[in-house]
Amino acid sequence: SDGYEWPQHRVTLTRPFEMSATEITWDQYEGLMGSNPSYYDNVCSTCTPDHPMESVSWLQAVQFCNTLSLQEQHTPAYTIVGTTVTWDQDADGYRLPTEAEWEYACRAGSIAALSNGDLTASGASCYSDPNLDQMAWYCSNSSTHAHPVSGKQSNGLGLDDMHGNVWEWVW
Repeated sequence: SDGYEWPQHRVTLTRPFEMSATEITWDQYEGLMGSNPSYYDNVCSTCTPDHPMESVSWLQAVQFCNTLSLQEQHTPAYTIVGTTVTWDQDADGYRLPTEAEWEYACRAGSIAALSNGDLTASGASCYSDPNLDQMAWYCSNSSTHAHPVSGKQSNGLGLDDMHGNVWEWVW
């Protein structure tokens, strides 16, 4: 693992949260925001609407959350003024998970490197890893492009693509 991911430490989550079972897809993003800024949309002839959205900035991600909140008649979680974003923790709208929430959801109760056990190959390598192969699209098995969501084994909480495919934004 990367040096910034250590040391592992205990955190306490003080409030319940919900998380989408998959990454936001091209179809979801474009349907709500009216455009598809995905890099792969322009270079991948076999990609489909169920590919995960990537190539969006953090600001675009929080704008998506607010737009979805308004569409579903929730109070937006974020106040956005230019590039300054403030999170209203009492709002009932959609939001990005905190890093601790994301980590908890990703590991699904495990303290191992992955929700299904430890890595067997070097974390800094791109050698095939049998545990990671079950859970993730990554440099060893992805052919260097994103794949449709839910193509690998879900973690113990029923969440998909938490270990690979594309990077996720957090608060």
